[in-house]
Amino acid sequence: MAESNTINVDEGVDLPSQSKISQSEEEYEKLFNSLNGVLFPGGGANLTSSGYAKAASVFYRLALKANDQGDFFPVWGTCLGFEELTYLTSGELILTATNTSNVSLPLDFMPDAKDSRLFKNVPEDVLKALATEPITVNSHHWSVSVKVPEFSDIRADL
Repeated sequence: MAESNTINVDEGVDLPSQSKISQSEEEYEKLFNSLNGVLFPGGGANLTSSGYAKAASVFYRLALKANDQGDFFPVWGTCLGFEELTYLTSGELILTATNTSNVSLPLDFMPDAKDSRLFKNVPEDVLKALATEPITVNSHHWSVSVKVPEFSDIRADL
């Protein structure tokens, strides 16, 4: 039997909840209070005026409040979700058009990445592989340039 290179992200965590984008703010708050983190998935939606944007804004605001009060509440954005987080963090549309479809690349870590919540417990050999080998899958139409001043605000929240 071949060894699996995948990890089930739901192992050891609560079952996921799904939020409908047409709920009231009170319904979002009730759902938020039953969660221990939020994932903003990919897809296609307007970052400023869609139901997705409204729901993300409520969960983002509540997550910031929880974290400010010492209640660690992780927020993850994948693809559209990350784009939404850039907008919610900066208050601006700061994305840059890019064409990195079906490209494997090494990561270009910022100097303080090893001390971040995301990477501080990652084994050194894994960090080295991520930084030197083309093992990350990239399929993007939009990116955040490190030259955009708001990038440091987004990076600081990792």
